[in-house]
Amino acid sequence: FGEARTALADLKRQEPQNHIAPLVENYLDFLTVLVNDDRAEYQRLAKNMEPRLVRAARGDRKSPWYLFSQAEIRLQWAILRGKYSDFLTSLSDIKQAYALLEQNRKEHPNFAPNLKSLGIIHAMVGAVPEEYRWTIKAMSGINGTVEQGMRELKEALEHAQRHDFVFEDETRVAFAFLQLNLE
Repeated sequence: FGEARTALADLKRQEPQNHIAPLVENYLDFLTVLVNDDRAEYQRLAKNMEPRLVRAARGDRKSPWYLFSQAEIRLQWAILRGKYSDFLTSLSDIKQAYALLEQNRKEHPNFAPNLKSLGIIHAMVGAVPEEYRWTIKAMSGINGTVEQGMRELKEALEHAQRHDFVFEDETRVAFAFLQLNLE
């Protein structure tokens, strides 16, 4: 992570208008909290989300990365918030991430990263017991199944076989994790 932070600092210095940097910074925080499993670290780093969203929103609105990066930042924090039992905030972030991803899918239907993140969301929602799923639908408007999410992740992996896909490893890990835990 130290090398990644150094490379990111160089990127931000050399290309201050590079609006993908907030997403990469967020990945570092997300993985740090996930690996270290430290509540104090989670609470300290969670304060970085909003400023990153503001910076990501300064990007090119016509780019498929514009909505995706904002959605991904929200999705990563939703996962961490769920891990630390902050369920209402987690659901709010998932709802916002989902709306951004759905809009991005409409504007950029062939942008494969949408499949990765939507697949994760659909599988997570589908994993909620049936008797509680209506609550998720009512509070967030999100509907999905494990099968739908796994199908979207498979599509992203098929895309990775034909193209250079920056999220290939992450998609494989998400697919394996969800398959192990949900199927």
